[in-house]
Amino acid sequence: MSYGVSYYEGGRLSAQYIQRISRDHPANLPAGRFSKFGLAVNPRTARELNGIPQSVLFRADKVIE
Repeated sequence: MSYGVSYYEGGRLSAQYIQRISRDHPANLPAGRFSKFGLAVNPRTARELNGIPQSVLFRADKVIE
């Protein structure tokens, strides 16, 4: 099981920030932060480790078989 930031979202935010830097001085820009996080679950490994609740599988953004 993994919970973390979306690397796709990070790339998109980086591109937007670079665009903003080209228009303004970097010292004038606020620091950005991630707003999207994702939960990935491998149910086979979870079963081997005494399982996880079904509700966690329903909440997962990605289920890796």
